[in-house]
Amino acid sequence: MSSESMIARCRWQSTFDQQDQAAALQDFISQWSHSVLEQELDVFFSERCPAHQTWRIDTLQLDLGDIALEDMALELPRRLRVCLQTAFDELLSLPRSSASSRTESNLRILDMGQTLEDSLIGFLRHGSMPWWFKDARNIQQILDQLLSEQPDRVARILRDLGQSETVRKRVVWQLGETRLGRIIGLLEPWQAEVACTYAHQFIVLHNKRNVPNANSATTAIRSG
Repeated sequence: MSSESMIARCRWQSTFDQQDQAAALQDFISQWSHSVLEQELDVFFSERCPAHQTWRIDTLQLDLGDIALEDMALELPRRLRVCLQTAFDELLSLPRSSASSRTESNLRILDMGQTLEDSLIGFLRHGSMPWWFKDARNIQQILDQLLSEQPDRVARILRDLGQSETVRKRVVWQLGETRLGRIIGLLEPWQAEVACTYAHQFIVLHNKRNVPNANSATTAIRSG
């Protein structure tokens, strides 16, 4: 599927009234799912989802009815379009839980800002971009934009998730020294200059003197 639309998992629940045709039907469905299905879904969502939004659906179940094997190639795409339209009409008619979320309808509609925030949260928690993220930019570029446009929101996210040591290590190791300095300035504006200067001096000293790591130092102290 193209970068515009993605499916995490597709599962068919099929029954056959002619067992001797089961293998042929399974082969058809497998090939169709990796070609026609992807194209049909791309067209459907591209026509309906605005460019500035991301639509996230946890689960979507479609009943395509009974179709004869010899009619599958023509009938299956038509059934899919009709069922998709019916399912989305129902989803969009259900009550909203908030201005940017439709949790009751199993559909979340996110604007670009919220999508970037959720991507940052997903990265900090798991170390990788969410499967549904369709932007070509990497986490460093996304963070740069959020720091420029929504610094207060970034600060809240970092204070919340930064309680985890794993998240703090991820920030230090993967976001780069320049961004780390911006983050420190955001979270501790009165102490940022001192902290960044001390960190820089420590790194320079470490490189010059080849200071042993903490484990080596601990071993030396214990053995003495």
